[in-house]
Amino acid sequence: MAAGNRKKAGSAAAKEVKDPAKTKLILMIAGVVLVTMLVSALLTWILLTDSKESEADAAGAGVGQKALYLDLPPAFLVTLTHMERQRYLQVFVTVLTRDTRALQIMEQHQPLIRHELNLLFGEQDFETLLTDEGKQALRQKSTDLINELLKRESPGVTIEQVLFTNFVMQ
Repeated sequence: MAAGNRKKAGSAAAKEVKDPAKTKLILMIAGVVLVTMLVSALLTWILLTDSKESEADAAGAGVGQKALYLDLPPAFLVTLTHMERQRYLQVFVTVLTRDTRALQIMEQHQPLIRHELNLLFGEQDFETLLTDEGKQALRQKSTDLINELLKRESPGVTIEQVLFTNFVMQ
């Protein structure tokens, strides 16, 4: 009789496994669980990637912006008087900004900027420019002058600094 119960139990288990409706249900549940896990992983990855990019964009909005340079060719050449002798000052000027609008406005108003810088360079004292402090002061005056001109022409637009890429006095 034990053998007969085993046959009945074995045939019942075989019926459960062989029942196609239950097999389809189990496969569908497993498929839904798998798809849910994949969608969850994908959304998590997308959200984490977007938050890292926005953090990088936020950090780049200020100081980390690319430096933009504008050369002001040709070189500035002015005469200075020192001890009743005529001296020359030749300055190659490059402007540093991080604002593309500032570059566009400077290109548009370059004749005015060059004129004002020529006047500024021409009124300098030769002895003062022989020192590093004198050169730095002239760079600062040049930066302030250009920012003042830009403020008049387009408020809110500024440059960061003026660079002297070559500075010759004789």
